[in-house]
Amino acid sequence: MEDIGPAATDHWQETADNQPIVSVIVPNYNAAQFLPTCLDSLRAQTLENIEIICVDDGSTDDSLDILKQYAQLDSRIKVIAQANQGQSAARNTALENAKAPYIMNCDSDDWFDLDMCRLMVETLEREQVDMVICATNVIMQVPEDLQDGMKEYLRLKHSGKQLIDQGIMLSTNVFVWNKIFKRSIINEHQISYPIGLLYEDAYFCDAYLVVSDSIYYLDVALYNYLRHETSVMSLTYQKATHTTDHLLIVMKTWENLEKEGLLESHCEFFWRRFFEYLILTLRFTQGTEHRNAKTLAKTFVRQNQKSLAQASIKTRAKINLFIYGNFKMLSAVHGFFKNLR
Repeated sequence: MEDIGPAATDHWQETADNQPIVSVIVPNYNAAQFLPTCLDSLRAQTLENIEIICVDDGSTDDSLDILKQYAQLDSRIKVIAQANQGQSAARNTALENAKAPYIMNCDSDDWFDLDMCRLMVETLEREQVDMVICATNVIMQVPEDLQDGMKEYLRLKHSGKQLIDQGIMLSTNVFVWNKIFKRSIINEHQISYPIGLLYEDAYFCDAYLVVSDSIYYLDVALYNYLRHETSVMSLTYQKATHTTDHLLIVMKTWENLEKEGLLESHCEFFWRRFFEYLILTLRFTQGTEHRNAKTLAKTFVRQNQKSLAQASIKTRAKINLFIYGNFKMLSAVHGFFKNLR
């Protein structure tokens, strides 16, 4: 791992009395064409007292050179280069190096509104909540069939300050980049990203939410999300590999709830989340991978029947129907009744 520090002559210097308020984490892999827009938006934040931790995960394009150039321009930018280990490892490395009390994330192909850091911090402190989530600008550079309701998924389903319960957790999107987190909660509960799995932010958000008390929904579009054909979500919708990671992620959530002693109190939440990720997995797998996913789900359900029995009848019925039934037929019926609502 190579740590490329800032230039000694930079205009912004961190001192003991001027510790950063926010650590902005930027994981990067082969996103050279997008990096300047991302980094320019972070450098121009109206809240200047931030640190920008860029972890290059073994890029083979010009990414690392670009990051080094920006580190020379701005001492708030810290660049860490490591061998390719996946986005989870890059995010974990950044967390380990973060110094600020608050954590934010920006994917290297996206960018912040210039007031994002300031407004997120002000809201978190004013409202005395554990998390703030903002609205998102979605920029689609993919065919219509790959857009698949992303804008609706990202739409805030609540407003203002809310106490966190099952309904809040299930209706809050699980991306990390439109949220601000407290590092104290992350450290206390040893929350990190699961290595080797995609959709790592889904696990992280749920792990954070289940040990938090309150959240504020800030209905201002501060994050700019670029959906292009090589983004992780687009590859998922093209039936790329790792589609079974949704199931593996929710099983990690089970392990975390068990560690925190929350399995019983969060039983319905878990099994509804399990159903949600089961549907995603079955929808975007085919052939052998589809059959293997069903086997994986069946095995997990058999091993945890006692817990599933405590979930609602509706949740139990849906899980069993989709595990043992014909997915295409059931999903059509499920979609029909969902649209009726």
